[in-house]
Amino acid sequence: MMARIFWALIILAISTFSASAERRLALVFGSGEYRSMRKLDNAVNDARLIERSLSELGFEVSLETNRDLKRMRRALDDFRQDAAGADVTLVYFAGHGVEISGDNRLLPVDADISSLDSFRASTLPLEEIRDAIASISKVGLVLLDACRNDPFGIVDEAGRGAKAVQQKLKEAVRPGLGRVGRADNILFGFAAAPGQVASDGDGDNSPFTTALSRHVGTEGLEIRSVLTLVQQEVYAASKGAQLPYVESGLPKVFFAADTGYVLSERERLLLAMAELTPALRSEVEQTAARNDVPLAPLYGSLLSANLASLTPVDRSNKLEEAARAYSEVQIRFKALGAADPAVMRLRSEAETSLEQGSFAEARLKLSQAAAIDATSSEELAKNLLERRLSEAETHLADAGIARTQLDRVAVDAALARAAALHAWIRREITASTISDDDLMRRISRSLFMLGWAEQAQWNLMAARLHLQESLDISKRLVDRDPSSAEARLAVIDAMAKISVNQLNSGDISGSIETSRLIIDEHTALTRQFPENTRFLFSLAKAHYDLSKVAKYRQQHLKEALKVLQRMKDVGVLGEREWLLKSVTDKLAELDMGHDRK
Repeated sequence: MMARIFWALIILAISTFSASAERRLALVFGSGEYRSMRKLDNAVNDARLIERSLSELGFEVSLETNRDLKRMRRALDDFRQDAAGADVTLVYFAGHGVEISGDNRLLPVDADISSLDSFRASTLPLEEIRDAIASISKVGLVLLDACRNDPFGIVDEAGRGAKAVQQKLKEAVRPGLGRVGRADNILFGFAAAPGQVASDGDGDNSPFTTALSRHVGTEGLEIRSVLTLVQQEVYAASKGAQLPYVESGLPKVFFAADTGYVLSERERLLLAMAELTPALRSEVEQTAARNDVPLAPLYGSLLSANLASLTPVDRSNKLEEAARAYSEVQIRFKALGAADPAVMRLRSEAETSLEQGSFAEARLKLSQAAAIDATSSEELAKNLLERRLSEAETHLADAGIARTQLDRVAVDAALARAAALHAWIRREITASTISDDDLMRRISRSLFMLGWAEQAQWNLMAARLHLQESLDISKRLVDRDPSSAEARLAVIDAMAKISVNQLNSGDISGSIETSRLIIDEHTALTRQFPENTRFLFSLAKAHYDLSKVAKYRQQHLKEALKVLQRMKDVGVLGEREWLLKSVTDKLAELDMGHDRK
């Protein structure tokens, strides 16, 4: 019977359906205007956000901002009196927190850093908060966004160190907070793991508090499950750099199913992520870092495709495939166009869902976008064509998400729908009858993306058909406007994919001939636009690619090197430096007589 009462109190601490008769009180601190240490931009904002979130859940909240030690202790004394006998109490602190020889300290704004003894005397031991909560309520929650980094990184207006921090103090103080040990009926939630620091955030609030305010009101979840959602969201958003930590003296996790709340796909993913082994998490983190992609989509792929059951090598290959597919679908999202704002909104929402690893939600959004396009296709001929094209583009995006999910059946189905729509476009209106160049460019680009996606699926015949159609349209655009660099680059892009297609199909001589035509097009383009570094880089890349299959390998490598020496670096990723190293390495191999193709 007592256990049931206890659990009811825990659920009441986070449920919007809590009975008003239950007493729930919270004391919220936010300290940012430090006098002798680095100021924090977001700590007070964080405290105010949590005050609003807890008030909405029926807590009586006392807010204290930028308090010195005397005022913090007075607020804690008042809270001890006001909350005596409460069912649930909560203390939240946003600000600097440190550990001194295993003793956790929360720092008021007047913390004295002139010596270690002065520092100890002017900071608040976490034990005081623990003891206060233990003495006044049946259930206690302590939430600490107090591991902010570099508390002593302070500067004056001239940019110099504002105060000299005593070396003994520096050596004794450890940034972040340490373990607190079990305290019966009290849960501690930390913004970062023991001994680690937390981000203050780039926006108005810290990552921890942002996630906490979003999930604290989730119906039907016991508080530790709520904090698991917070933990995994911060972990994913920081790409593994920050992992919140929980120490609990509460009983076993409980889910309140009677509220009828169904967890979202995102929430289920976050909870599942928390159950994975450190080894699996490390594999995902390394793959995400190598490919510069978010963690959540890779975790979604790992779980939805049951990659944990594979060998490490096979699992690594599948994760790499999912990462590449994610990057490719991002490119497709950016290339998409739509005549309907609702379609653009749904695609944007789908892109966000994909980034969060919510594949079903993302694909549902795209299905809704495709349905809007499909049901609007009885308008004027041009609008009908635009709608069919937009629908095809949406199915292409769906194929990209399915590929990220490693669902090859769904990829083939989505590509087939896009191909069928393009067949309709081809039957109804030939490209030569379209006077709208922008629409022609969209059709060409969509065909190019379709061919690219089919090539990734090794559907080489279909890929060749659609790439050739894209090339034909782009050539017509060049005929209309020979000065259009965009149209000429589209021609080169299509030819490059066709060259790869020929090579994959075993037509090596055809691939070489197409590559030479590409170089001819590039050469003409760079003559017309001699200062365009992007065109020069593309020409050098074409020579390098041709050197892999052509007879005169060294000649093409030297041509690539000559072009690279004419240009400056392009792009933030140092593309020129990468290609320059590849070319020079290959030339060196040839000179030494042990070329590796």
